[in-house]
Amino acid sequence: MNTWNLFKREVFELFATVFVPGGIAICPYVFVARLYYPGAVEVWENNQVVLFGVLVTLATTTGLIVESVGSWVESSLWDNIIKRKRNGSHLEQWWQYLKLKMDIEPVGQRYLRTRVMAMKFDLGLGLAIPIALGGLFWLQLLTNMMRWLSFGGISVLLLTLCGYLLWDSYKCAVLLGEIRQCILEAFDQAEIEDSG
Repeated sequence: MNTWNLFKREVFELFATVFVPGGIAICPYVFVARLYYPGAVEVWENNQVVLFGVLVTLATTTGLIVESVGSWVESSLWDNIIKRKRNGSHLEQWWQYLKLKMDIEPVGQRYLRTRVMAMKFDLGLGLAIPIALGGLFWLQLLTNMMRWLSFGGISVLLLTLCGYLLWDSYKCAVLLGEIRQCILEAFDQAEIEDSG
């Protein structure tokens, strides 16, 4: 595999699963901070590079925290639900899959990687939206930036999107289990053919 393509994919994955959810989560709070510290606005305008660095650091840190919570949701909630539905085989297959040694990457492995990124994005954004909504509510209290009925409508839309993203992350987790099972079956079949 081309090292440059691998690096680009890793950077894109980090951007999509850490920085975007973290940036969305902190965005309203940046505006709240500007209202509480008006003197900081002048400092920010005169030191935009420093401001950019601080915002990237805050977004990345928040994104990593959100990703950790997302990992907990996946392992403690989704995996346990799937395990009950599949009579306990879900986690066993996961551990078997982790032990695989691959000389050639199967097509399913690439598909698995893209679905993992999609699940992490859905989980991250699904968790970042309520955090951002708390900041938007705070901003609405301070500035009355829109009518409360409009704010309520936007809140319902954002929470609906949040629910959809979390549901989709669960569906991705189910699909990931099925893909791992398919890859394990392919390896078992290859071992039978090699020994026969």
